[in-house]
Amino acid sequence: TITNAPTQSMEVGMDYPNKKSGSALGDLLSTNAGSVSVWAKADTLNTEGFLINTAGFKLNYVGPNLQAVYNGLTPLAITSATAGVWYHVALTWDDSTSNMTFYVNGSLIGSANDAVLSPMSTWGITVGGLNFVDDMSQLAQQFDGKLYDLQLYDHTLDSTAVSNLYINPGSPELEVSDAVLANRYLFDGDGDDAAGGVH
Repeated sequence: TITNAPTQSMEVGMDYPNKKSGSALGDLLSTNAGSVSVWAKADTLNTEGFLINTAGFKLNYVGPNLQAVYNGLTPLAITSATAGVWYHVALTWDDSTSNMTFYVNGSLIGSANDAVLSPMSTWGITVGGLNFVDDMSQLAQQFDGKLYDLQLYDHTLDSTAVSNLYINPGSPELEVSDAVLANRYLFDGDGDDAAGGVH
């Protein structure tokens, strides 16, 4: 538990800018359709702090802004952010329509209809940084802050579902026992997802 944060928060970048920290999750995202939801609070707004990095998209801070990036390095949308403030960030995708949508605090920030999702599961997910190789490379991409309640879905959440996740912090749109919530990470210190799987 982190002081002045929701219970079950994960702090990353504790020794920024000297070391990397975060989590590397396996190949958990569906190429066909899916959604990700997470709460984030930056302690410092560094050059490019990555919340979530996958082969299909990236969610990161760029200076005083939050952004979603897709198709390599194409910005989907960007919105201003402030250090020390919690933000709910959500991204959804649907390969059948090539749609991708980006939400912050329950509001649609931007969308695209040309997302190439085929490489989504190429290298899994990194949470809190671009990579965790034990060297100084890409240290500028370390997120310095706190993350809370990472949820991965195997379907596209609609705007009402995203809004509900924002209004009700810490509550999944659907329980883990339902097939549509693929994984939920409570950051409770045991390394398991909410269904008991170790990652």
